[in-house]
Amino acid sequence: MALDWIKAAIEVARRSDNVELERQLMDARQEFNDLREANFELQKKVKELEEELSRTRGAVYYREPWYYSKNSDGNEDGPFCPNCYDTKKQLVRAPRRTVGMGGVIQECPSCSFKRYEKQPSRPATVTRGRGWMDL
Repeated sequence: MALDWIKAAIEVARRSDNVELERQLMDARQEFNDLREANFELQKKVKELEEELSRTRGAVYYREPWYYSKNSDGNEDGPFCPNCYDTKKQLVRAPRRTVGMGGVIQECPSCSFKRYEKQPSRPATVTRGRGWMDL
């Protein structure tokens, strides 16, 4: 539709012998064609990404309390944060790290969802007994 209007305007400019207007309309037609081609390429890329997303979502599975996925080679990838995947459909890796007193925790760097794999050990309670102050 828009291209037809540009073509008609070019024809009017030719008949009126307005070379500058004709040149500007020819530039507009070229820009329109470039934009149409870019739009086509973007639509193609969106379709490819949507297909890839649907394949990826199909490979994601839940195993308490994390999400995991299968790579194209069949290996497991993860763990991924359940909060981020459930709310934003984003696979955010939850790395494992050690914390004080022997604890091991996995925590999402995006939303701070955490799960202790091994609770930190509590220090032995101090009992009242004969110490140097009791002498």
